[in-house]
Amino acid sequence: MNNRNIDDTVDNDNNMFSKELNVFREKLPNVLIGTIALIKKIAAKIHCSLNLLDEIRSSAIIRASEEIIENKHEDKFFLTVWQMGSGTQTNMSVNQVISDSKSDHTFKRWII
Repeated sequence: MNNRNIDDTVDNDNNMFSKELNVFREKLPNVLIGTIALIKKIAAKIHCSLNLLDEIRSSAIIRASEEIIENKHEDKFFLTVWQMGSGTQTNMSVNQVISDSKSDHTFKRWII
């Protein structure tokens, strides 16, 4: 007969489950998100220089991307490193933060 207490077994199982859940709370490194924002910043500059993007939108995207690079929007990125796929969700999250911030910058530019 096993001398283990049923409470000990439950506690051990709960600890293992808790550790497994903590793995799924690991956020993406800020440097990765900043690198994606840097790519978007450079793309905005290039598209503006080729007259494929107007200067107002370009400068708003650049400014929003710089804010992401400076970790000013860290609280808006909650995806974990264990996401599925090839990073599409991360790219879309960066786009959303840029879009939200860009709208603020573009609006401010119009009223100044």
